Amino acid sequence: MSQEALLKAVEEDARLESERLVTEARKEARRLVTEAGREVSEARSARLKALSIEIEKMRTARINEARVRTGALKLKARLGVMEEAFRRAEKKVEEMPRERYRALILRLYGELKERWREAGLNDDYTVTVNPADARIIKEAGQEVKTDPEVRLGVVFTSADGRIRFENTIPSRIRMARPGLIPGLERVLFG
Repeated sequence: MSQEALLKAVEEDARLESERLVTEARKEARRLVTEAGREVSEARSARLKALSIEIEKMRTARINEARVRTGALKLKARLGVMEEAFRRAEKKVEEMPRERYRALILRLYGELKERWREAGLNDDYTVTVNPADARIIKEAGQEVKTDPEVRLGVVFTSADGRIRFENTIPSRIRMARPGLIPGLERVLFG
C-alpha cells in the first residue's frame, strides 16, 4: 500500500472514529440531560411534597388555634351571660317590695346571729350593714356600723377584728356558684 493510500485509510479511520465519538457524545449528552431532568423532576416532586406536608401542618395548627380561640370566646360569652344572670338576681332582691326586703335582711341577721352562737363565739361582735339597711337592724334592737361595701345582708366581726362572718346575698351566690353554674348553663344554653 502506498503512502497516500495509507494516509487516506488513516484519515478515513480518524473521520469514522470522530463521527463515532461525536455520536456517542451526543447520546451520552442526551442521557445526561434526560437523567438530570428526571433528577430535577424528582427533587421538585420531593420538595413539593415536603412543602405540601408543611402547609398541611400549618393549616391544621391554624385551625386548632382558631378552635381554641373560638372555644375560649364561647366560654367567655357564656360566663358573661351567667354573671349577668347573677347580677340580675341580686337586682331582683334589691327591687323586692319593702316589707319582703325588710324580712329578708332580718332573716339574714337572725341566721348569722345563730351561726355566731353555734360557733361558740361570745356576744362581743360588731354588726355591719349597708347604710340603707341600718334602720332595719336598729329597729330589731341592735347597734350597727354602716359600710356601703356591704350589700344585701349583714356582716358580724369580732371585737379584735380577727373573725368575720358574712351573710349577704352576694356571698351566698359566691358560695353556691359552683353548684348553680351547671344548672344555669343547662337552662341558658340547653
